[in-house]
Amino acid sequence: MCESPVFVRMAEVGEGVFEVEMKGENRAASSSGQDGWEGAVFLSGNGKAFVARIAGESRRYPFLNSQDVMTIKPGGKEGFLRSLLDSSFSPTEWIVRQDAAHAKSKTYERGEISRP
Repeated sequence: MCESPVFVRMAEVGEGVFEVEMKGENRAASSSGQDGWEGAVFLSGNGKAFVARIAGESRRYPFLNSQDVMTIKPGGKEGFLRSLLDSSFSPTEWIVRQDAAHAKSKTYERGEISRP
């Protein structure tokens, strides 16, 4: 069962707001186990990138459109939040890690990071 509130909020003045929140109580996980993600993070505007990694015990929960809430408010006509909204993005699941290990590489020029 999901024991604590789960939410994400990203906001920057003039850039907009992205929020998602898991609503309701006593939601059973659809799966659990050791899991992680590793990939390049491309920084906007400066031509740089780094490799990020997150790993740990993960519990997956379905994103319930009838209960959960997602808000995307782009700050302008361009930018990643506008692209996310224009793509009709729709979450499908939550991946919750109560005690994850995080790591990040040094920052590279974009051309030094290979894309899959």
